[in-house]
Amino acid sequence: MSNDLMIIEAFLHRHTRSYEDLLDKIRTTAKNLKRQMGANYIYRIYSRKEKQNDSEIKDASKIFDKLYDQLPLDDGKIKRLHDIVGLTIVVQYPDQPLDVLRVLESDLRRIGVRAVAQAEPKIEGYYATHQTFASNDDFLCEVQVKTVLHDAWASKMHDLTYKPGGNLNSRIPRLVTAVGMTLDGIEQQSISVRNMIWSRHMLETRAFDASCEQFFTESSADIEPLLDLKNRKITKLWKKIDALRKQAETETIGSGRIEKLMEEVAALGDQHVDDVKHAWLLATRAGSGRRLGDLSKFIGIHAERFVRLLRDEPWTNEKKRLTLQIPFTFYVAGDLRKAIHFSDQLIRDLSAPLADPKAASLAQSDLAYVRFNRMSHLLDMELLLPTASESKRSKIEHECRECLSDPKIKTLPNIASALMDAEGLLEIVFGSTREAIRRGIEKCVASVGVAPQTEAMAANACLEWRLEAGWRRYFDVSEITMSVSDAE
Repeated sequence: MSNDLMIIEAFLHRHTRSYEDLLDKIRTTAKNLKRQMGANYIYRIYSRKEKQNDSEIKDASKIFDKLYDQLPLDDGKIKRLHDIVGLTIVVQYPDQPLDVLRVLESDLRRIGVRAVAQAEPKIEGYYATHQTFASNDDFLCEVQVKTVLHDAWASKMHDLTYKPGGNLNSRIPRLVTAVGMTLDGIEQQSISVRNMIWSRHMLETRAFDASCEQFFTESSADIEPLLDLKNRKITKLWKKIDALRKQAETETIGSGRIEKLMEEVAALGDQHVDDVKHAWLLATRAGSGRRLGDLSKFIGIHAERFVRLLRDEPWTNEKKRLTLQIPFTFYVAGDLRKAIHFSDQLIRDLSAPLADPKAASLAQSDLAYVRFNRMSHLLDMELLLPTASESKRSKIEHECRECLSDPKIKTLPNIASALMDAEGLLEIVFGSTREAIRRGIEKCVASVGVAPQTEAMAANACLEWRLEAGWRRYFDVSEITMSVSDAE
């Protein structure tokens, strides 16, 4: 036994550097992958040393125990052991390990590290997927990929089963396995919950994306300079954003690529009004529908810069046309709170021109336009996140009804479809009976028929959202009504 231990120790002494170099290559590649895929995929990466505050190399006595059936030992037997060094990658969901390993294998192949076997799911009390990688000189490293819950259970199980002295009760492995199976059941259910949330998100995203397309169609005068081949830097950024948005339809875009994109947009500058305008439009395009994640803070930075530069400009049609779009850029990014906040700010800014007789007629209709859009954002917010306080909710309802009855709003140009949709949504959100909610649904459906051609795509996308939310509320109210009737 002592001779075999000496052989192991001598082997490790000679080859520690080779194992550590292999582990460093795999760890660096995995960390780059984490930046690319983002926290929605990879939660954490760690090695033996980082977890146990120990050496990266497996202890000689543990290697001896693992190879006991192969005594006497030699360098070849030791070198074939797959987990002398190892790395653990912790993911969010149980349908992600194979995806992560597939990309990791591809990235490692470029730097001379190859997979020596197919990825293999294993159950050792906890559930994990294992894959072994080899260097050019055939040193091996095992990579484990497991979910957050199974990683936590593996850590707990290690503390419970390795620290106590003596033999463990024979029932413990069965109990450990039972807990692992329970956790796996929870993990599988988490996929269903994620998919349900994602399905709802995609329904909302379609509405925001369609509104974004409408926004850019209506703002074509500001978009044309972006596509001018003379301004290749901005054109390149525009195309890059569209390519990323297209890619995001089928896969997750890593946070590293999005951060780089934001840096490129910010590099346009913050001094000249045209540069700031273009940065704001690019940020809005990137953030639309949250396909690339929540970029509302990014949009906010560029919107604030744009508003600041415009503030000292005379109140002209050009300034009006650009300024009135600011809240809408947050709407298409799915940040309704900021859309409401900037609407409030805009209403305050519009108060100044009202005191100037020359600007009053211009600002009066603008104020009605902003108030209507703010009310629409409030309704959408209540649709997504209903206010818990009944008194606050009642106040919001009163404010929305008052806005919809304002003659200045009713006479706005091309308002018929949006007005009908808002009236229907008001009943869907605040209606207390099935009849009221049904009327709301019917109004939303009818609003699409009178939408201008330029708004047709956005109107249809919003209608899907309205119908899903409307019928859900309809049946919720039906259940409450039936429960009350049964109780009586």
